[in-house]
Amino acid sequence: MRVGDPEFDRAVGLSIDILRDLARQARRFEDALITYRQLSERLAADGVVVPYHQGPLPHILEYASRREHAEGRGLISALVVQQGLDGRPAMPSGGFFNMARRAPFKRSGSNEAIWMTEVQSVIDECAGDS
Repeated sequence: MRVGDPEFDRAVGLSIDILRDLARQARRFEDALITYRQLSERLAADGVVVPYHQGPLPHILEYASRREHAEGRGLISALVVQQGLDGRPAMPSGGFFNMARRAPFKRSGSNEAIWMTEVQSVIDECAGDS
């Protein structure tokens, strides 16, 4: 799967749908989070196989954030996090923060501040979706 392939574009679109739905239903911050593994499993259930530990998933998430950013929305990939040692969702991987600081996003601040701001932004944006 490569950038620009129909399957890649489908994975980006499905990822956006999954993540926006999660944010729409979130009653609190933690409810909006999904691990890389869980997202991979949700994509597979929709017929798109994307390993969570390697391969194109970081690129899919970046393109999802780019599409949402082009629509004036927050970095939707902020909702996808690593699994913590306790088995619960933790924070995004370092790749998310590198992406967030690059153009066109140019976010600044601590990793935690960027992440929390973006997650809350996506939750707020999706709250009005019907």
